[in-house]
Amino acid sequence: MIYKDNLRKEVTPSRLLSFLNLVIMGNYTREALKSLIYPPSLTRDSNADFNRIFNFAMDINLVAEEEHRRIGFIKNEIIKIKDNEIDEDSFKKYMNRCLFYSRESLFWRITNSLIRKDASILKSKTSEDLIKLVYNDVHIDREDILAWRFWAKYLGYAYNLMDEFIIVNPFKYIAQLNKEILRDEKPNEEMMFGKYMTELKSRASVLEGCTNGNNVSFPISLALVTLHNNQQIELLYNKDSREIWHLENMKLSGKDQVSHIRIGG
Repeated sequence: MIYKDNLRKEVTPSRLLSFLNLVIMGNYTREALKSLIYPPSLTRDSNADFNRIFNFAMDINLVAEEEHRRIGFIKNEIIKIKDNEIDEDSFKKYMNRCLFYSRESLFWRITNSLIRKDASILKSKTSEDLIKLVYNDVHIDREDILAWRFWAKYLGYAYNLMDEFIIVNPFKYIAQLNKEILRDEKPNEEMMFGKYMTELKSRASVLEGCTNGNNVSFPISLALVTLHNNQQIELLYNKDSREIWHLENMKLSGKDQVSHIRIGG
């Protein structure tokens, strides 16, 4: 399981991004960085937190110890730096690639398991509920699911309801995939829904299994209806179409059957 030791709940997106921006801005040693982020007066646990962040940044090839023990940022083709700060959209793209790089990665397995669930997933509100829900696909503990929750929300796979319950609704992530699809397709042009789902899954292996025949899993159905309601896409139904798809548990929205889709520009 990738990053099992270093990617814990302490390695949050905001902490990692702040750490990397400090590395870019300064010419610090590891000890100097630690003192800036966690002053010596703080507890030993704070030092352990710093070590997890530092080690994870090294794991994903973003920092390295250079001459005179200075910590340097490792540039790559994805992450862009503007005014000595990391562009957050490019950072998200890089982290998506890191965390979901393989079907064997912990984050891939948790996310893939959840996006294939039916509407009963709405009953799973706590971390313990989610652990039980994915048990048949991946065995995880509370530390794993807490780490997953931070990054899943940040990367657009889920969100918090009332700062307490987590809702698996990847509409933000799918919106990013739609931007990629529009590089090859014209905006606001009708597309067969089956073709759209093929395009979507070809860009994100973590979406594997989100369809069964012409039936779309509940989390993906929820995401698509959310995007429709936000006027980012338009879900269309032509009863005479040769291909009809079914969005799970979306009857109340009036979008339980779909034949075509338009992606807004």
